[in-house]
Amino acid sequence: MKLSTELLESIALFCSSKELAHLCLVNRYFYSVVIRLLYKNVMILSPRQYMSFKSTRPTLKSLVRRLDFSGYTTRGTRMPESKSKLVVTTDSLGWLLRECDRVQDLLVGEELMDVFLPLTVHARLRTLDLTGFTGAVRDTGGLIETVDDLENISFYHSTALSQDQFLIPLFQRLSAKGVQLKKLDLGQTKITSALFSHLPSPQHLSHLSLRACHSLVCCSDLMCYLERCHQLKDLKLSGQFCSSCLSRLFRSLPASLDTLDLTGLDAVIKEETLALLPNQLKYLSFANCHLNPSSLFPRLPSTLIYLNLQSLVPLDLSLLQNATPKVIEISSSHTKGYPDQWGDWKLKHHGRRLFYAKMDPSELYSKKIILSTTHSLSPMNRYWCFAL
Repeated sequence: MKLSTELLESIALFCSSKELAHLCLVNRYFYSVVIRLLYKNVMILSPRQYMSFKSTRPTLKSLVRRLDFSGYTTRGTRMPESKSKLVVTTDSLGWLLRECDRVQDLLVGEELMDVFLPLTVHARLRTLDLTGFTGAVRDTGGLIETVDDLENISFYHSTALSQDQFLIPLFQRLSAKGVQLKKLDLGQTKITSALFSHLPSPQHLSHLSLRACHSLVCCSDLMCYLERCHQLKDLKLSGQFCSSCLSRLFRSLPASLDTLDLTGLDAVIKEETLALLPNQLKYLSFANCHLNPSSLFPRLPSTLIYLNLQSLVPLDLSLLQNATPKVIEISSSHTKGYPDQWGDWKLKHHGRRLFYAKMDPSELYSKKIILSTTHSLSPMNRYWCFAL
């Protein structure tokens, strides 16, 4: 009995890469179906993996749709450092990207950023993730000139990317091409409110992160941009806000919003502003914000799962008695004052983070926007999302 292509593909979706490789050896029919899935998503974590993939036939490289270098590292490779650092060059990476001519998602980590930024990439690219880049920037003109159809962008924690020399020219080009972004992560970058007059239309934007962008100010192009984001599901925002702009922001939040992260927002959040909280929120962060927790808890939406109340002062545990969320993140600097259990709430640690939780909090909420929820994260990407 011959399995249909659809059934075989469905089975293969539940297989590991090693199991897919074994399926390819069954017969030619299995090979023709499974090989496309085996090479559809490629994650390269080490120099040896890079050299192995570089030697792969061009016809197989052409099957790649997602190429993930976000977790690439030369550490622990058992190769001399002088040799491991020379494995990936701008020329070799450029040649590899040309052979992977159907890549739609490209993720590059800090260790390869220096060799990647001078490159040009082909027009099929839909997702670009350049997380954690803090080194010196060289020429980025080639990259800016070619990424015309991007939908999802992450520059999370890329503090070395210049707003004037890189970000504004990039977004001006995308705007001129009529690009409609869906996900944009500028968290922990050095942007200012002046950038928002150059961004593409946010008409279809569903995820926007401006987390830890402390130079942002209200009463600027930023407010006009936020009020045009009618499809947002996830908003992470920092900066300096007056009470008037903050109320204006809360009133403009769309009904589609299920995540609101105001970590480090420099504003006094009054009771009348809290009363404007959307009633469909699932994830909410007021970490290091100026507000009264006792005024917040009675106004929490019944749909809320996660609440972040990290601050410089310990949390009053009596507030947990009738709390709606299943997970509440608190400051890890006050561990000595918290009991291991408070009613149904258990004290749990994950990386640098501390929670009172009624469920596993370890990967419940990501501080970085995950550009694709259907693919596994590299170890480094998982660190950026959940460990910090």
